[in-house]
Amino acid sequence: MRRNLVLAGVIALFVFLSVASGAYSASVSLGEPLNGTITSDPFQEVYYVFTDAADVDPSTILLTVTVDGVPETYHYLMPELTWDPSRLYFIPSVAFEDGDMVELELAAETFLGEPVEGCPLTSTFSVDMSGPYVTRFAPEYVVIDTLGTVAPPVFTERNIPFEMEITDDHGEINPHSVRVQLTSASYTHTLTYSGTYRFYWMETDSSVVISFYPDSVGILWETEDHIVVRILSAEDMPDYGEANTLQGGELNEFEFFINTTGPTAEYIFPEDSSFTSCTDLEPVLHIQDADGILADSTHPITIDVNGIEFSYPVDENLTWDETTGMLTYHPLSPYPDGAAITISLLEAYDSLENPLEPDGMISWTFFVDRTPPVVDLMSNWPPNGYTTMNRLEHISFRTYDIFGDAIRPVDSDNIHVIIQKSDGTRYEYFSVGSLIPEYDSIPEILWDGYIWEFAPESLGISWNPGDTIYVSIYEVGDEIDYCASNITYVGPFVWEFYVASGPQVEIVQPLPRSTSNCPDQVVHLILHDEDGIDPASVLLEVNGTAYDTGYIYEVCDTFWYGIECDTIHPLLVLDSVVYFRSPTPFENHEEVEVSLLSAADIHGNQFEGRPLSWSFIMDMDPPIPGNPFPADGAHFNAHDISLEIYDSLSHDIYLDNMMVVINNAYRYIYPGNMLWWDPVAERLHFYPDSTDMPLVDGELLNVCVYNISDNPTHHDCTVYGNLYDGPYCWSFTYDESPPVIGDVVPATGTFSACDTQQLSIEITDPAGVDPSSIMLVVNGHLYRTSSPYLDYDGTYLIFTPPDAYTTSGTVVNWALIQVADLAGNLIDGTPATGYFTIDLAPPVVASTFPEDGEFVT
Repeated sequence: MRRNLVLAGVIALFVFLSVASGAYSASVSLGEPLNGTITSDPFQEVYYVFTDAADVDPSTILLTVTVDGVPETYHYLMPELTWDPSRLYFIPSVAFEDGDMVELELAAETFLGEPVEGCPLTSTFSVDMSGPYVTRFAPEYVVIDTLGTVAPPVFTERNIPFEMEITDDHGEINPHSVRVQLTSASYTHTLTYSGTYRFYWMETDSSVVISFYPDSVGILWETEDHIVVRILSAEDMPDYGEANTLQGGELNEFEFFINTTGPTAEYIFPEDSSFTSCTDLEPVLHIQDADGILADSTHPITIDVNGIEFSYPVDENLTWDETTGMLTYHPLSPYPDGAAITISLLEAYDSLENPLEPDGMISWTFFVDRTPPVVDLMSNWPPNGYTTMNRLEHISFRTYDIFGDAIRPVDSDNIHVIIQKSDGTRYEYFSVGSLIPEYDSIPEILWDGYIWEFAPESLGISWNPGDTIYVSIYEVGDEIDYCASNITYVGPFVWEFYVASGPQVEIVQPLPRSTSNCPDQVVHLILHDEDGIDPASVLLEVNGTAYDTGYIYEVCDTFWYGIECDTIHPLLVLDSVVYFRSPTPFENHEEVEVSLLSAADIHGNQFEGRPLSWSFIMDMDPPIPGNPFPADGAHFNAHDISLEIYDSLSHDIYLDNMMVVINNAYRYIYPGNMLWWDPVAERLHFYPDSTDMPLVDGELLNVCVYNISDNPTHHDCTVYGNLYDGPYCWSFTYDESPPVIGDVVPATGTFSACDTQQLSIEITDPAGVDPSSIMLVVNGHLYRTSSPYLDYDGTYLIFTPPDAYTTSGTVVNWALIQVADLAGNLIDGTPATGYFTIDLAPPVVASTFPEDGEFVT
């Protein structure tokens, strides 16, 4: 008994001394998860770390776990708790759910019944088992109908940005885990937080917004583009457990379209360069765009008609059919006769407000002709009252149409002529027939576009001796493409001629109105008569002197032994053939008047139509070459080299054996398909493209034309007629290089803070630039150098905006659609395009990292 009391006293003393000296000093701290953290593990393990764990009475350990407000307490003997005993582990038997907020409270005492230091120990953590998801994207889809159907938007700017908002309900998003795929019509890029193609990252209270600006990485959407944005990956950042990956969803992919292409156009009616006789013709043009055409007061369709602008829907004389895309112009007043009506489309917009494409700015011209053709009543052959001895005499007259300064052919299917013989036989024609011989149903009518000619031999007929031939021209129409032809009603114009009953006189040479270069030109006639000709009846007058077969003169020559004289008969009649050689040479430019005063058959019947008079002209002058094209010393893109060859009297050039020599190396002789003679313009044309001669850009071409001769009707005394003395030569530089586009200021894609920013385009060419050819389109408006806003100083094309830019972000789009040099080399179809942006606003700080006031560890 005493021993027990002593032992109890010792224990009590030990406890007293232990308490007094602090021997029970156990404490606890939280191991994992730390207070306020996030886990993605549904069975997240919790552990606590104890110091002096031997002092802890395990039976007092209680862990209260409260999930979303519902508490449950565990003691150390329960299976969810494991006592180490330096650590206490808690492993839940039931999985946590996504979004759970877990509150922990640990209580424990020492063996002395005192709370373990740190107890009660409280902490929280949250459970996040769902990945990030897309909650919004921009640009947003647009509603396209009353049912609320949405569709991707369409933009007309090539630098449209996009953005995507990503949300994670319980945690933060790892910016380095986000990958976005960008697909356009011409490329595919992957956007990342820090890569070459990177997006901008901005955090908000509950999400992050990523945005992408294409011009920030030096790209632009195509003019017609389809952009698809697809988020490939995104992860959150839990403190414990694996990262949660991106959730699926319809917002993970979106798209939008770019369309900066404006409308195009074509003229429908009338055809370009066509003719009409209607004064109220209504031209029609077709404007088209896949997105539709806007046509309202703020987006008008504007045309120019001979310098006057009209706009739909402002002007009532324009009508627009939205279904067909046809614009019709109704003239306010009748077109005047002889007018050239030029219509140009200046302005049109599609439904996206894109302006007209440069190649859509069409222009065409038609002509108004109300004047009927001309019948040259002085050109008819034979003349009225003329007596012919030719039983195959042709009948002809000249007709043509005049428009302005130009002469046009008449309608060959609208010429009404009647020819009638004295026996009542009629030949009536309304057309000249086909100009292709094998298809010609009227071979007796010859037609060169201006001269109507009747050839009786082609019909198998001849005029009878003593016939009277009546010719009547009733009407002639011109060539009109639209509306009725203009008809010349000439009354009709009637004339007659006669066929001789005596000898038929055939003029062999010189022919009436012909030319000759022979000073001793022979007059040669044939007198046709079955009964024979009386030589003594022939009397021929030349330049006022009458000659018969008895007329003689002497020609004397002096020799060493004396003088010899020959008797000459200038007029000889040999059977039916008459020859006359003048006693004195004819002189240059002389018009020789010839009259057959008398000629009878052996029965004394004179030829009808006496006297038969005609004349011919002496031409001994060579033709005059000149006015070469290209001009001497010029630069030119010459695929047609030509030379004017003018002859004042014969008006005809002897072409055979004419030769063109290029650089003394290439020789081409007429005729040949590389040489062509234009009789109207009196020019010889040479086409290098039809030869084996190479054309080298910048090469000096020396052109010489040899054997230039006229072609008098009669040139028996010479081979070529009158020959030009020497070749005609000139030179020019072959230039096929168009102007060169150089520096452009501002450069494409740059920004300008100047509200009156000029556009400067360097344009150079060795031959010089043709300022009148320049066409520049700026934001849908066409400018020429005749405009006060566009100037070319010989090197730089300067555009000055008509008005100052007032809106920051204005994109100035420009296109140089045409420019040519003085050699005729043309660049069209937008040789240069670009844009720049007006930036009148200072920069704005959108976000900072780290955020203002944030603590960085």
